[in-house]
Amino acid sequence: MRIAVIRVPSDADGPWLWDRLQWAQSPRVLLVLPREGPAYMQGVLPWVQVARRARGLGLQVAVVTRNRPTARWVEEAGLPVFPSVEAAYRRVWRIPRRRRRRRRGPRGRAALAETARFLGLPRSREQVRAPLWTRAVSGVLALLALALLAGFFGPQARVVLPVTARKNTREVQVLLSPDFDGVVPSVRGLPLETMVIEVEGWRIVRATGVTRVPTDTAQVSLLWTSLTNRTVVLPAGLRVRDVEGQMDFVLEEGGTLPPGPGATLLLKARAVRPGEEGNLPPHRLRLVDPPWDQWVTVTNPAPATGGSSVSLPTVTTRDRDRALDELSAWLWARASALAPLVVPVQAVVVPGSLRATGVLEVQVQPPTGTPGSSAVLYVRQRFRVWVVPREPIQALVNGLMAQGRDPGWQPWPGLMRFTLQVDQGEGPPYTGRLEVQWWEVPQLDTRQVAWALAVRPVAWVQRGLEAWPWLAEAPHVELSPSGWPWMPAGFRTQVVVRPVMEGE
Repeated sequence: MRIAVIRVPSDADGPWLWDRLQWAQSPRVLLVLPREGPAYMQGVLPWVQVARRARGLGLQVAVVTRNRPTARWVEEAGLPVFPSVEAAYRRVWRIPRRRRRRRRGPRGRAALAETARFLGLPRSREQVRAPLWTRAVSGVLALLALALLAGFFGPQARVVLPVTARKNTREVQVLLSPDFDGVVPSVRGLPLETMVIEVEGWRIVRATGVTRVPTDTAQVSLLWTSLTNRTVVLPAGLRVRDVEGQMDFVLEEGGTLPPGPGATLLLKARAVRPGEEGNLPPHRLRLVDPPWDQWVTVTNPAPATGGSSVSLPTVTTRDRDRALDELSAWLWARASALAPLVVPVQAVVVPGSLRATGVLEVQVQPPTGTPGSSAVLYVRQRFRVWVVPREPIQALVNGLMAQGRDPGWQPWPGLMRFTLQVDQGEGPPYTGRLEVQWWEVPQLDTRQVAWALAVRPVAWVQRGLEAWPWLAEAPHVELSPSGWPWMPAGFRTQVVVRPVMEGE
């Protein structure tokens, strides 16, 4: 294999060598050092950096030197060292082994013994051995650790206690008013809040009215009479107005009136709008725009004809109002049905308190009066309803449950129901009845029960639990692994209380 030879000058340093290694033309590089060695490559650290850089570039680097300190540093860095270039070509490039530490001779052992004697360290196995009480404490701690591990990874139990739950019922009269900021215990008052509901809907409006739609425009012949000795040019599109302002006509084509007073010309004109209103009687079209009004006179000797209209159905204002009344009644029913669904959980809607506060949007497409057999009516309306919030009701219920409660019993979470019935009226304020039902169970500390059953025979635990008076059924004990004869420790026992409701 080809070897790239790099001769290192005496003033070379690490960056100089790294640059030469980067541009080497062979995977094997031989660094030839001067006799004294590079001045800036003293110690092991520079050669360790050279070895790392060579491994990063995928190169195999060897060094040629006869300087013993430099050769020792290179070997400690893990690079092969040769005395000459010929030896490098002839021998195998092997990484030098690490030097073994020399064993201490008699002088070294004597020196260590003298140092231990000076520091007061033990010099024999008998002196190193711990006292008896230390070993006893260590053994006890090891046993406790083993017991703790056995408790965590050993058997576990689950005890289900079906306790008797007794039912309580209470009914009180309440007063509802928006003037209350919270619960008023003296009158058992509850506050009222306003909830806004927006409802939208649409309905098809059938047309019952009739409207006339113009189709054709009227035509007429106009007689023009000259008032001057000059020639008068009448352009197409010249407007002639009705003396009563009913309809205007325009010339379909232009013409030229010869000079001389009394000269006449007959031209055709067409109404500007279609419809029957363009059928004017004779001598109604007599006004012409200036400046032609100074030169000519105009009239229609014959009536205008050809204007026509057709009758089409249309939605009238009466049709729209009737559909609006029907849609408003439907929106009211819709808001009444949505009110109990959109209120917060356990909040109560006061019946009969729904009021319409305004119409937000009304659209009729196509608009009223437009020809068509039907139209679409869209309405968006806002309503207001009185609501009793959940928090005041819960606070009043908690107060009723706390009155006269047995100290040895506690309410079971999730087994409480209340019903608020509000009397209809013109209020506020409103009156109503609040009925509360809840179930109570005996107060039990499951952790204390678990530790009381710890490390007891399973049969004894089963008989002892069946003797408890407040159990509705026989308790159920589950062990893992099954068939274990003893109850585990308290922290490995789970006690679950399951209420059994009487009469349910």
